[in-house]
Amino acid sequence: LLFFLIFTPVVFMVFVSPVIIGILCFFGWIYMIGGGIFSLAYIKKAAKEGVHGKFLSVIAGILQFFFTVDVLSMMILSIKEKKYIPATISLVLIMVLGCVSSVLWLVTQVILSV
Repeated sequence: LLFFLIFTPVVFMVFVSPVIIGILCFFGWIYMIGGGIFSLAYIKKAAKEGVHGKFLSVIAGILQFFFTVDVLSMMILSIKEKKYIPATISLVLIMVLGCVSSVLWLVTQVILSV
C-alpha cells in the first residue's frame, strides 16, 4: 500500500486528515532518503579521491536530504566535474521550462477568474 501511495500520494491526501498527510509526507521523505544513499556514496568517494573539496562535499551531502535541492546540488557537482554536461544542461532547461509554464498557467488562471 505504501509503495502504491508513493506514486499518487496527493490524490489520497485530499481525502484524509492532516495527521495522515503528515505521515504520508514522512514516508515519502524516507523513500527519497533511501534513493539518496547512492548520491551520498558518490559524494564520499569523490571527496576521498580529491575530485571535490571537503567543504563542497559536506554541503552537497547535507543538501541530499532536501527535495529538489538534492538534484540541483548534483547538477552543480557534475558541471564542476565536467561530466554529463549536455544531460545536465537539458535537465536545467526542463526545470526552467516547467517553472515558467507553471507561472504562466497560474497567471492565466488568475486573469481568467477575474
